[in-house]
Amino acid sequence: MSSDRTPPPLPPALAAVAWPRARLGEAVHRLAVAAGFAAAPSRLTPLGAARHDAAAIGGPTAASPPAVDRWLAATAPGQGVEITPTDAADDELESFLAAGGPALVHLPGSDGAVLAMVAGGRRRLTCIAPSGGLVALDRDLVLARIAPAHVRRDDPALARVLAEAGLPPGRRVAALAALAELGRAQRAARVGWLVRPAADAPVAAHARDARLWVPALGAIAAQVTAQALVITSWFTIGAVSLTGRFEWGWIDAWTLLLVCLPPVQALALRCEGVLNLRLGALFKRRLLVGVLRLSPEEVRSRGAGQFMGMAMEADVLELVSLAGVLVTLVSVVRLAAALVMLAIGSGGVVAAVFLLAWLVAAVLTGRAVWRRAEAWAVGYRDLTNDLVERMTGHRTRLAQEDPERWHDREDALLARYWHAGRALDRMVWPVQGGLARGWMALGLIGLAVPLALGTVDQVALAFAVLGVLFAYQAFVLIGHVVPNLVQLVVAWRELTPLVAAARRAEDAGADPAAADRAAAAADHDATPALEAAHVSYSYPGRTRDVLADCALTLAPRARLLLEGPSGGGKSTLAAVLSGLREPTGGLVLLHGVDAAALGVRAWRRRVVAVPQFHENHVLAGTFAFNLLIGRGWPPTRDDLKAAQAVCQALDLGPLLARMPAGFQQTVGDSGWQLSHGERSRLFIARALLQDPAVMILDESFGALDPETLADALTTVLDRAPALIVIAHP
Repeated sequence: MSSDRTPPPLPPALAAVAWPRARLGEAVHRLAVAAGFAAAPSRLTPLGAARHDAAAIGGPTAASPPAVDRWLAATAPGQGVEITPTDAADDELESFLAAGGPALVHLPGSDGAVLAMVAGGRRRLTCIAPSGGLVALDRDLVLARIAPAHVRRDDPALARVLAEAGLPPGRRVAALAALAELGRAQRAARVGWLVRPAADAPVAAHARDARLWVPALGAIAAQVTAQALVITSWFTIGAVSLTGRFEWGWIDAWTLLLVCLPPVQALALRCEGVLNLRLGALFKRRLLVGVLRLSPEEVRSRGAGQFMGMAMEADVLELVSLAGVLVTLVSVVRLAAALVMLAIGSGGVVAAVFLLAWLVAAVLTGRAVWRRAEAWAVGYRDLTNDLVERMTGHRTRLAQEDPERWHDREDALLARYWHAGRALDRMVWPVQGGLARGWMALGLIGLAVPLALGTVDQVALAFAVLGVLFAYQAFVLIGHVVPNLVQLVVAWRELTPLVAAARRAEDAGADPAAADRAAAAADHDATPALEAAHVSYSYPGRTRDVLADCALTLAPRARLLLEGPSGGGKSTLAAVLSGLREPTGGLVLLHGVDAAALGVRAWRRRVVAVPQFHENHVLAGTFAFNLLIGRGWPPTRDDLKAAQAVCQALDLGPLLARMPAGFQQTVGDSGWQLSHGERSRLFIARALLQDPAVMILDESFGALDPETLADALTTVLDRAPALIVIAHP
């Protein structure tokens, strides 16, 4: 049981730090700057003088959380951040305030006021005040304000109900406590909005947000400490052994050093694991951004096998990158320490010279291993790509390809892969075993020379022996890490196109007021919804224009049927009009605004194209996700109601009735299989639910029977705004 109550006015301490709704944009900007996600302005500018001036951005016109959600989602790209709404149950509020920063904290009952929390804490929260300074707030003060009303143990109304129910007095306290805890766990409410760097923000911003420096410094400190403990322990036991003086104090010190070593090594492994997880998450997110930034031509130039290979290489890079780099650094440190210890005194000078010569030989041998390992990795990648491509076209090959030629290319790829692997094995195993053992023999020979000449003292000999052992351990690590480093380089080369695409700045539009002008023009029927003038297009690397001097004027609510033979440029024109391709000449306007001013993302949101069947996809997810992917996710109740209405109008109701989970049924390759016609109607529904200004259907009705076609066409004509339908004559 919970009681609704109107929150009292904000306490003075909160009121002084709270940002009013009208200055929410400025709060986001200052929070992004304080968190290191955005650069501070180089100079003060008048209000509204700069595009990203937060004071000019203002705030939402309504204070309700959904209205603020929509306003923040539209504002975030211009600020270089991502803003995620966050709901939490009452028992999760303390965790949110402890680790939720940077975030905007919603203050109930304050007409949309928020706290700009830079960093959370168990006792104090660091917030930005509207005056610009940082203020430390008591966490309990904020917690008391944002905690929703829930069952209290001293709730007199509930106590009276329990008494009337005949519950013994001794059990009422336990019942009240259980109900209070249940209310805390079940009642979730909007607590704020997490502020994170935008997907295409610099890597440094994401590293700062992920706090990579904490595990990185921990791993470095633990490794340095572990190496110092090893060196000290070896020096201690060596001094005792070579001086001939046995003292229990030295043995106790040696034992203490060995006891301290395992916890330090465990700490290093933990820090390295945390760092690897955070780096992996950051890297995968970056790759996903790169995939979404690829142009249509870049996607078409690679097959399914190459993209599958990229996904596999991403896993390889994540698994071996940090481990390989850290092991290499440890090996280099140990080799440097070995050289220093061998060079101390006259005990290991000869061994130091031998070590330098052995390093040169190891580098030359490593180059040969590197070439063979790279050839093996490339062969493995080509084999994987070919396998996936053949699986994708398996049914076509069964029906049309000569069975005698099914395995021609497979045999060639397998042979090349086998020869590359054999050549690699011939060098890897000797290097992994012989590199370290060969140095041990050479190092002992280097130590035997000064011993035979009698020119070494005991301390120098102790350091020299320790240097030989350190170099031996380093060569053991190097012998095992070389294949991993080769895999790392090959994987990086394979993923370079995605990494480069992620660095591209998304076109957000040159004019921030263009969207408002387009929306205002959409209300006037006199302005064409879509207009193209002297548009031409030619594919990269080709001289002949697919489109030449095309012109089009589409009025609001107009319906245009575009017919023509195959290869005539209909789909290319649809791609140019929808913003998927940039015209090589001419101009395209949406409600009088061009794409350069409006921005690619805003243009594609308003001009929606349904590509041909072979270029559209049912994603592995729920039916609702596939419907509402262009509208917004997660969906609201109104979104689901709109999806239900569109599905019923397109005769998808029987399909939803057959699926056990309805809208939540998983569809796609790993779920419920949809027929050709069901997929076509799903694609149409997806476009309608995006609420576009212009809708382009490219041969979307070809798989429908006459009765279903009539219903689908009626639905599209009733619901679509300006409409272009592409079909064959």
